[in-house]
Amino acid sequence: MHVILLSGMDAESTSKYLKINGFGNQAVFENQICRFTKVLDGSPTRITIWVMLNTKLTQYMLKSIEYRIKYVVFLYHANKPITLLRALGWFRLFEIGDRNMVLCSTLTNTPHPTAAYAKLIGTMVDKFKTYDGKTIPHYSISFNKLIKLFE
Repeated sequence: MHVILLSGMDAESTSKYLKINGFGNQAVFENQICRFTKVLDGSPTRITIWVMLNTKLTQYMLKSIEYRIKYVVFLYHANKPITLLRALGWFRLFEIGDRNMVLCSTLTNTPHPTAAYAKLIGTMVDKFKTYDGKTIPHYSISFNKLIKLFE
């Protein structure tokens, strides 16, 4: 299974997210498409994830492989709304097509600081709608649980 992980976070935060989710000490770099492989525990499925940060160069590179993409995860940091805006920028590239797309935030240990902050996040999440008006699913779970939703 090949999954594209389009991150709205910076390289350091994305690398930390991968480490927390069992991909070892893998480093993610700007302006590169990074490939990581993992076999899920208790499953014969081999996952290959292609990780990209939101830069102009990776957007152009992604256009060349867009037709092969079936599973897409838009990743953002739960406590940094700017990363959600960057993920929305990625989403605007994929509004057309038959893909399994999900929006995923990092797991947070603390609730939103204010009700206004939670409303801001909710308003931005509502913008992840396809042309036919369907909102893509939004999760705040570990990457392994998220991948099992694709199987």
